Amino acid sequence: SEMCIRDRSTQSTGTPHRAMVKARQFVVSPIDEKMRQVSARVVVDIAKPGVSLLHPESEKKIQFFPFTHIQSWLSSKQAFGLQVLDAKQEVQTLWFRTKESENIISALKGCVDEILADRKKSATSKRIAEGIIGGYLDKGAGERSNQLRQIVAEATSDDDVETQRTAIWKLSLLTGVSDVCKEEIITAGHLEATLVLVRSQDPKLQCHLAGMIANCAQLDQLRLPICELGAVRPLITLAQSGVSEVCRVAVAALAIISASSTVREDLAKRGTMQLFASMMEDANNDPLLQRSALAGFSALACDERFNSLLVSEGSIKSLVSLAKAVCDVPGKTAEVLSAQVSETIFTPVSYTHLTLPTKRIV
Repeated sequence: SEMCIRDRSTQSTGTPHRAMVKARQFVVSPIDEKMRQVSARVVVDIAKPGVSLLHPESEKKIQFFPFTHIQSWLSSKQAFGLQVLDAKQEVQTLWFRTKESENIISALKGCVDEILADRKKSATSKRIAEGIIGGYLDKGAGERSNQLRQIVAEATSDDDVETQRTAIWKLSLLTGVSDVCKEEIITAGHLEATLVLVRSQDPKLQCHLAGMIANCAQLDQLRLPICELGAVRPLITLAQSGVSEVCRVAVAALAIISASSTVREDLAKRGTMQLFASMMEDANNDPLLQRSALAGFSALACDERFNSLLVSEGSIKSLVSLAKAVCDVPGKTAEVLSAQVSETIFTPVSYTHLTLPTKRIV
């Protein structure tokens, strides 16, 4: 179970230096002199991406070590140590004074167990995804259309969140591999039908819905219809959800759509430039999220139609030079964002309602 560790140290006034830290966070004192010059105390933040060392007051990141760079951990009654790979790929040992060594190690082991469990679920998810894709591609045009209608009906006519999530997951899969499916989602009214699910409070469902839209937006001729069908506002809502995975895919979808000059005016009117800028400026944001925001912002900022907006928005104006850095060969940015969106395809879901087709992609 996750734990919340109270800082037992006090300042000269006797008040707690940090009253409470979040789950899987521990306040420790670095022994390394260079780190002590940065802060006499740091917060060890343990999460699936890795271990972060944070400033106890500002919570700014001092250092970050992904689990792939953590060689081992050490402990005693009064200290905790991490052996990590530095920038030169050499092993470095960091020691910290703490009485919470056992709890820190327990949190590290728990996080590793969760990562391994996620990998196992991901492998199962990939196998099932291959079966769904193979079954769809083996059908004729009429059967494919019927299958899409059935999936959309499952997503919109059933109040069970698990059923809705699984159905939208299937649509995100199929739009990721079939251009015909992308076009039919738009032309047959399936996008309009599924947009109501933006109101769902289920993050995985939201993530797959944004992924489906992003997949459809890979086709330039569909970007204007996507906007005309009212998908921009729901994507902005998802981008502001506060859930990192959902934000990441929703912003990527908006960035892909912004690559089309015919829809940029509509995007700008809805405040997407300010949205992109705010996410680029926030240093605590996910780097992948910032990259998507930067790509979307560059598409709008480098369009001369919006120069007046850039002049009036001082905070945005300072980002123009940064935006120009990603104006690369046409298509490259979209390819990067497409790869990023595809990461959501194999997100583990519950498979209560799924059965594998007899034919599968190998």
